[in-house]
Amino acid sequence: MAKWKIRDQQAVTLDPRAEFAEVLRSIGGIVEGEHPIMDGEAHRLRTEKDKRGEAAIFYRAYLDGVSNGYAENNRTKEVKRWKARGQGLSAEQRNELSADLEKKRYERHRQEQERFETTANRLSDELRALPSGVGKTRYHEAKGIEPLEGAPVRNGDLLVPGYDVEGKLWTVQYIKEDGTKRFAKDSRKHGCFHVVDAATAAEGLQKLAISPVIAIAEGYATATTVAKYGNVPAVAAFDSGNLLAVATALHQRWPDKGIVLAGDDDHKLENNPGRVKALEAALAVGGAAVLPNLTTEQREKGMTDFNDLALENGGLAKQQLEQAVLRARQQGQGKTGEIAKGVRRQATEGQEVYVPKDAIRQSMELTR
Repeated sequence: MAKWKIRDQQAVTLDPRAEFAEVLRSIGGIVEGEHPIMDGEAHRLRTEKDKRGEAAIFYRAYLDGVSNGYAENNRTKEVKRWKARGQGLSAEQRNELSADLEKKRYERHRQEQERFETTANRLSDELRALPSGVGKTRYHEAKGIEPLEGAPVRNGDLLVPGYDVEGKLWTVQYIKEDGTKRFAKDSRKHGCFHVVDAATAAEGLQKLAISPVIAIAEGYATATTVAKYGNVPAVAAFDSGNLLAVATALHQRWPDKGIVLAGDDDHKLENNPGRVKALEAALAVGGAAVLPNLTTEQREKGMTDFNDLALENGGLAKQQLEQAVLRARQQGQGKTGEIAKGVRRQATEGQEVYVPKDAIRQSMELTR
């Protein structure tokens, strides 16, 4: 009995951070610095097998109530769900630890903002130093798009500036001739976008301001295709994970405008993130999510977005996009009300999809 009491006391007094750190190590995580950070937010850790810049461990941990957390090694697919064996810390200790975590979180945010600002200034200088005009790359040719104002070329790479709703430049996406993409190091992407065929951010925002409808796509080539065939101002949000942030920012700036999310149909990926994220963003802003109406044969070819569709059948891409934009222009707030209530609709052409909130929520949970 005495031995049991000792073991029990040790379990109860164990620091939850130390306990969760052991969980992370058990799936290969290298725990160092201020990790684990138990603030309820997503964090990553390196493993011994990671290459430079990689961090295969994903984790999220909480101190509220009984401390708990989730960790996954994306390389080995090993998953750990953890719950503290005891209360661990007294209420006073827990409050002190929470205050310390909040202080560290504030400091990380401050340092991150400083890096973002420094990078933004550097990128502004780089873009100003480039010669005026546009150039055509092999990427343009492969995607069947023309060189447009606002996206310069340097050493064969296409540069796509990303700015916020105030017109401040925060990042640049570099697209190589083979389609490989990367963002400027230490730059902010969240909530940033690029308005197609606008020489400057101010010109781009003006295009959006005078249009009753704004279209949002993931990548630059798809946004360019949407703008051309939909005859609508279009912005590139860069990826599906940024659709919600961009749609929300634009809706808050211009709440009276119709918003069309021209999503990718990632039918070959688990849970179809392109579709789920487009629907999520459309629902959040009372907009419309439009996906390319692809045949079985086109899907088998690997086609997923409106640029793929336009390359094979420009007339069909034009028809689908024009109809989606026309509906957004005509129905305005009427469509918003239906979507907000979770009404399920399927356009006769098949490319426009709205689903109930519960369906979107379930799809999102599957991707977590």
